[in-house]
Amino acid sequence: MNLKINSRHVEVTPAKEKDLRQSAEITLHLKGKELFAEAHHANLYHAMDSVVDKLERQVVKHKEKIQDHHHDKHFE
Repeated sequence: MNLKINSRHVEVTPAKEKDLRQSAEITLHLKGKELFAEAHHANLYHAMDSVVDKLERQVVKHKEKIQDHHHDKHFE
């Protein structure tokens, strides 16, 4: 089953000073659901990797939930 992404918003904010943390945020708008993840790290690339990993877990969980619901409907 494929999930259709209606829209997405990606925001990467580099820190203005070295001591501050870099941040990355992603929002996915799916049919009937919005998924959001954010991550902060001293290294911007680590923040981006982390936010993608977090969002990937949410997508997998959402997809499994949808598949389980569709499976249950066939047996009613």
